[in-house]
Amino acid sequence: MNKKIAKFKKKAKKKFEKLKKKLKKKIGKVFTKARKLKNNLSKWRLVKKIKKAAKSRHGNEKSCEKTVQAVKKATKTVVKQTKAAAKTIKKSSCFCR
Repeated sequence: MNKKIAKFKKKAKKKFEKLKKKLKKKIGKVFTKARKLKNNLSKWRLVKKIKKAAKSRHGNEKSCEKTVQAVKKATKTVVKQTKAAAKTIKKSSCFCR
């Protein structure tokens, strides 16, 4: 009976060690990736990327403003046209009576 228990304990210990080794390997890979990422991203590169993003965003804002102004202008002209058409309809309906 003791031999079976000892054998089972040995098997369990091996499995545990195998799992522990696997986990260590995964953790090591994560730290390696983090280290490589940190090495690749120096401060000046980060600043450069941030400035580039800010410039592109600023450009987008300007283009958005231009489109908004164009849309406002177009709506104003449409409103004026409809008002003029309504006036002509009112005048023509007054003459019919």
